Amino acid sequence: MRSNICYLIFLFLKNHTCKFHLEYLQCNKIQKGGESMKKIICVLLTITVVFSAVACSSNKSNDSKKEKSKNEEVKKEKENITDDGYSIVDNINIDTDEMTVKYVGNKLRKGKDEDGNNIDQAIIYFEYTNKTSNPVSFDNAAIIQVFQNGEEMEGYAPLEAGIKELENTSKEIMDGKTIKIAVVFGVSSTKDNITIKATNEESDLLGESGETVLQQQEAQLSK
Repeated sequence: MRSNICYLIFLFLKNHTCKFHLEYLQCNKIQKGGESMKKIICVLLTITVVFSAVACSSNKSNDSKKEKSKNEEVKKEKENITDDGYSIVDNINIDTDEMTVKYVGNKLRKGKDEDGNNIDQAIIYFEYTNKTSNPVSFDNAAIIQVFQNGEEMEGYAPLEAGIKELENTSKEIMDGKTIKIAVVFGVSSTKDNITIKATNEESDLLGESGETVLQQQEAQLSK
């Protein structure tokens, strides 16, 4: 829009400026040196027109660069969001007015499934902070899913006693308290990366704002 206005101003100045000033000089009957004065004024006005055109061209170029940069940012933002609406991040860090859930690492171990068969499992660690005065446990504050090679992995209830982080998962905490928690998932391979999805979508800590956060990250399994 701005460039169109500049172009119209340029055409008007080009077509009418010299003519206007020449007629003005003639009406005032400038005698001595009149022709020279006319030429000087025309030259000055021509220079003004040229500089106006250059300025408009510069503005148009800047507008084009800004638009291109904006489009690239939008494209990059879209590329960092999955089809199901999860933001792809390096490390999960859900931080709202009501809670914080931060990924801190994982560890492979040998475990057993419900039938007593030996399986490979990953213990995934998070730091969980409750920012409200209502006591809420991690398992009521966030939902964690784990995928490997495109397949969802099964989560397991921590049956072992004495592992503090596993016990903390169901422990209620209050305002300002931070604890380290852990969740357990089976894995089909000890070599392939896992995809971790975390959200507060059905959290007891959504609050009045209803700020829903969905994040996803890739993680290498640690032995």
